[in-house]
Amino acid sequence: MDFLTFIIVHGKGEQSYPHARIKRFVCHWLEPILDVVCFHSSQCHHGGVGAVYVLLKKAK
Repeated sequence: MDFLTFIIVHGKGEQSYPHARIKRFVCHWLEPILDVVCFHSSQCHHGGVGAVYVLLKKAK
């Protein structure tokens, strides 16, 4: 099975500190998508908590 990896940069949201509201929304929107295999916070050099790695099943 082929996969596609990408990063969603959603930012940290200055007004939402200490809670990452934008991140929670993004993760909530990704959960029901059947082609999304998994997602996780990115490493610091890719945006840290202001970005999410996404692993997606490639369409045939």
